[in-house]
Order: sequence, then C-alpha cells, then structure tokens
Amino acid sequence: MTAGERLAAHGLVLPPGHALLSVEERPDLWRPMTAVSAALWPEFMLNDPVAGEHWDRLPDDFPAFQLALLDERGDIVAANNSAPLAWDGTDAGLPNGWDDQLQRSVAGHDAGTPPDALGALQVTVHRDRQGSGYSGVMVNAMRANAAARGYRAVIACVRPTDKVRYPLIPIEAYAGWTREDAQNFLFANAKRTVEGMKGVGKYRDREYDRQHGEGAHALAEAGFVHRGHAPDDILITMGGGDAGGHSCFIPSWSRGRGSIMQHCAIAVPPGDKQK
Repeated sequence: MTAGERLAAHGLVLPPGHALLSVEERPDLWRPMTAVSAALWPEFMLNDPVAGEHWDRLPDDFPAFQLALLDERGDIVAANNSAPLAWDGTDAGLPNGWDDQLQRSVAGHDAGTPPDALGALQVTVHRDRQGSGYSGVMVNAMRANAAARGYRAVIACVRPTDKVRYPLIPIEAYAGWTREDAQNFLFANAKRTVEGMKGVGKYRDREYDRQHGEGAHALAEAGFVHRGHAPDDILITMGGGDAGGHSCFIPSWSRGRGSIMQHCAIAVPPGDKQK
C-alpha cells in the first residue's frame, strides 16, 4: 500500500491518475524530488548552514515524511518535506523558524524524544506544473500524515510572499509593509526642488499649488514638487498580481498626472520602515 492509499483514510484526495509515494517506500525518489525543489530556490537558500548540516538526514531518519506526487507518466510533479518534533502546544514553545524547527526534529530523534507534531519544511511544485493545484494536495498530505500518527498539529514556519527578493530586510519589517506605507514613502521621497523642475522646464505653478495649497497632505514639503498630488494618488500593486511577482509594482505612478516629472532613485529609509 502506498502512502497515498494509506493517507486516503485520513481525508487525503489525490488528483485522478496520480500517486503519492514516500521515500520510505521508494528511496530512489529522494534525488529526483530534491532536484525538483532545488531548481526553484535562489542560490543563497541552497547554502544555508542548518540545511547543509541536517537536510540529508531527512531520507535516513524521517523517510516516511518525504513525499513525492507522481503523475500518470510517473513524473514527479510536486514534493513535500517534513519532520516530526515535540511541541508543548504553546505559542512560546513554537520554533523560531524552519531552521530551529529542523534542529529540534534532529535533536529529538537523536535523544529518543517522542514527537507529537509534524514540522513542515517545504512544499514545492515542478516549475512546469505550477498552477495545477498541487500545492494544496501536498499541504493536505502533511496534515493527513500527522493525523495518521496522532500528532496534535502541523507546524509551518513560513515567510511572506516574495521575501526572497529582499534577503537583507528583517522579516519583522517586511511583514509589516502595506500599500499605505509604500505610498507615503514614495510621496515623501520621490520629489524634486522647484528650482530643479524649472531647470528642466517641467515646473507648473498649478501643480505646485495643488500639492501645497488648502488641504495639502502633511508630507508635502515646501519648495519641492512631489510625484503625485498626495500619497493615495500613487498607483501601487502590492504582492505581485499582474506585476509579475514583485512585492511593490508602480505601473504608472499617478492617477492624476502624466509622466512629466524628472525623478531620481529613492534611497532605503533608516530603521524598520524599509520599503
């Protein structure tokens, strides 16, 4: 009986014609499923010291929790990796991240500590098969795997969408980014002096008066022309969409103004208000 057949008793439903197999059943799947996953990650993620020390223990110490989804032709279309660990059920007792989680799994295994939770490490879908609903299947496979063993929960230490594009930004800062924050930052920083605008023939009295007259936004700075009438005049798509996966995409800058302004690069602000 395959992993998929066993986990069906715990609510797992596979796409028609697909099979879910574990490395415990098919050790030969480890290398190709790892290749599918590695092809999706940026280079710096493939050189993590914790993964370098412990990742190769997954097929040896936790083979039943390394699962591959195969299509009708036997090709690997998705995979998941997880490892059991002990958790006291409290927020304070949660791992500080996936690396801490993996270290706890390995330490618990070596110490013989009975696990009571399943720690998710990753779900990956073959690059050519993304958008097929496989990620949900693989998350459900983790849940079914935990339920089959009577574990209290599945723990998943995740990062916000596209955090990988900003490896130097603290997670605490990135997680708090909002459209309003980005608009305020861009309005405050995308500006040029009146003299500079006049020097390139782009200054208009009516533009300046609209920004700085009655009802002007608190961020409007005297002597400068900003790239928008106010922060909410700046068009921004947050978190991808038609922007192609970017966390902050500015399609045309302003609702109320054409592309008439000369502008320069915007520096990263200090502190935790990085955008």
